[in-house]
Amino acid sequence: MSTLLILRRVLLVRSLLSLSSMFEHCAQPTDLTQGISRHSESFRCFLDCCRVVLGKALNGVAVVRPPGHHAEPGKSMGFCLFNSVAIAAKMATQIWGVGRIVILDWDIHHGNGTEKAFYDDDSVLVVSLHRNDDGFFPGTGSTDRIGAAAGRGFNLNIAWPKGDMTDSDYLAAFGLLILPVLNQFKPDLIMVSAGFDAAQGDPLGGCHVSPAGFSQMTSMLSCVAGGNLVVALEGGYSLSAMANSAEAVTRVLLGEPPVRLPAVRNVSFAAMNTIRKTSFMHLPHWSCLAAFAQVMKPLLLTNQETNEATLAGSKRSYPSTDGSSDEEDDGTFGSDVHGSVEGVGHMDDSQD
Repeated sequence: MSTLLILRRVLLVRSLLSLSSMFEHCAQPTDLTQGISRHSESFRCFLDCCRVVLGKALNGVAVVRPPGHHAEPGKSMGFCLFNSVAIAAKMATQIWGVGRIVILDWDIHHGNGTEKAFYDDDSVLVVSLHRNDDGFFPGTGSTDRIGAAAGRGFNLNIAWPKGDMTDSDYLAAFGLLILPVLNQFKPDLIMVSAGFDAAQGDPLGGCHVSPAGFSQMTSMLSCVAGGNLVVALEGGYSLSAMANSAEAVTRVLLGEPPVRLPAVRNVSFAAMNTIRKTSFMHLPHWSCLAAFAQVMKPLLLTNQETNEATLAGSKRSYPSTDGSSDEEDDGTFGSDVHGSVEGVGHMDDSQD
């Protein structure tokens, strides 16, 4: 049986088991933590993966259902009942003695529950890449939400102003912003809230990230925190897109080289403007961003200029689910910016 078919079946079975046990728990007036540990197969799966902090595993993948990143303390929403990643991160810092944790959320919807749980906490750096355009759920996660009190500067929102983001856009955010901050933060553990609704073919996400793109991002994260990396499934509304993307991520964690991108396209104006705005917002808190901010400052675009550039942009082609190509108009940066991202898109591909 192929790995793809196994992942498809595991996703479905895990979803049914978790929903059954979660709703059973909801009817019982038991303590929250005890109830989760006793009744949620999904949360047990995630805790098993988090044994990496005890040195019993280098990394892990948790097929968690239902997802959790929208759930806030005392409040469930967005198909999420319990925030497995946030609960495990709290346990890791308060019980297991882990010093610094990164929670990276690449689900196309902002993880409002995760942000709220750690908004004033400087031991957990929360990084989220998500859509923040008008009417897109849950409507939170703006760039200026950077944390409060001790946690100021430790909540990093890369808030895309629209859909249609590609591998190049995500890899630019990783190479120019996320990895420098992670390397300065020096985490002991990275937890990924891995929603795959930014994947090409997802009916709600409206973006074009390929399995190769998720593979490359996983490879980059594996170079931080000594490779201590836990990936937990979040959202996704296309079973085939989830299965293909989850397989690509899992293969990297098993030691395979990341999948080479079929082509590296130019980075969109919208993406570069978002990365620049985020970097300027966090510049007072992360010295690693100084050089990038200095180079990009003369190019900072207003929202109006970004929209005009997008409307007057050039053709880009995306692979469709039936194997054909769909062409769309979008503004992109030329070879000056594209050249600096191209190497990021193919990192670690030639290693033995």
